[in-house]
Amino acid sequence: MLSRIAERACQASNIDKQFGLAVADLLRLPQIGLPDTDIADSYYACNPHPDGTRTWTGVISKYRGDVIHHGYFPFSEESRDLEDVVRVIRHLHDITARVIFKLLGYNGRYRTRVSASTQEVCWVTTSTPPEDLGYR
Repeated sequence: MLSRIAERACQASNIDKQFGLAVADLLRLPQIGLPDTDIADSYYACNPHPDGTRTWTGVISKYRGDVIHHGYFPFSEESRDLEDVVRVIRHLHDITARVIFKLLGYNGRYRTRVSASTQEVCWVTTSTPPEDLGYR
């Protein structure tokens, strides 16, 4: 058992892929085909995260790391923004719903987490502005 623990400790710094990049790869799969990564990236390119991160994949990787490694969002740090955390969580919730609907073959309407309206599952397109996904 100690050998196994030691092996894991030696590999602790090995990261195969950042969480955000894995999410982006999932959204780009042909059977999923959601353009959210590019839309959110365009927002962060013009409005960098308080810590300087300029990509959505970098931001969600950072937030995932905070939750997994710390168990919370350390808002006491200047690099954290409560409004940004809320908008990203809502967006990820909406993405999760759309991915599940696509996998189930559902193409109807649903109530989004990023607005108070109901939308078709395929409502997000490459021309959707970041504001429609909650990035203001």
